Amino acid sequence: MPGSWAFTGWATIPVLDAVERILRYPYWTSVADEVVQVVIHAAGHQRTLIDLTEDRIECLFQVRENIRANVRYHHPIPELARRAGINAQYFKMGFRQVFGMTPFQYLQYERVKEAKRLLRETNWTLPHIAEPTGLAEASSFIRMFIKATSVSPHE
Repeated sequence: MPGSWAFTGWATIPVLDAVERILRYPYWTSVADEVVQVVIHAAGHQRTLIDLTEDRIECLFQVRENIRANVRYHHPIPELARRAGINAQYFKMGFRQVFGMTPFQYLQYERVKEAKRLLRETNWTLPHIAEPTGLAEASSFIRMFIKATSVSPHE
């Protein structure tokens, strides 16, 4: 199946999230506009493609699920690559090819997603939210959140 994953730019995490939002809010034109922008960006994003077997792709999905389930922990690339059964360079290239972002970007993405959930569903203070999102200091959490969303957690 070499080369069969050349289309994976369409299945990036931002694209999948955008599609999820449009399914949740089908009549919001602003959401539809956002989906179109994300898909156009994904389609135009050029990257080096490597051949990935179905087994390797499955391993990458398992590693991604491990990152998602453990956002509070730092995940060194050599350890993630070992779990996937491939070398670190091949792992980074394969992860980016399949998910459209680096493992670190994906970890940050999941941390912000978890922070948004906690902000919505709890009355916790920022220091309490920082810990389960993998950041020991509230100031680090605030910087990460602003960098990812362009708004402060208070907003």
